[in-house]
Amino acid sequence: MPGSPALYATVIGAIGGSEEHYFSDVLFFYDDPHGIYDFWPKNVWSAIDSHQVIPGMSELQTRMSIGQKIQTDGSSEGNRTVTYDQAGKHWTIVFVNNHATSIGTQ
Repeated sequence: MPGSPALYATVIGAIGGSEEHYFSDVLFFYDDPHGIYDFWPKNVWSAIDSHQVIPGMSELQTRMSIGQKIQTDGSSEGNRTVTYDQAGKHWTIVFVNNHATSIGTQ
């Protein structure tokens, strides 16, 4: 972090016996996501940048905004209820046809 004396680290892979598995590609972007997903509307990017969820956002847009899901009620991405935890705030979001249709927070 700029100006911060603290160091930060994260695991990007694992070695098990003679096998190596790396998952940095699913953790980090090599390019600015604003350029990768430049076709997303400005209001969606505004919500993502402010860590909010608005009706109509997809599951990918929601994950980019508030983080990884912690619990789902089904395996069909885009058609299920997903519970997220972000900074101590619990979000329950219903997705229908990969659009957020109901957004609840606790």
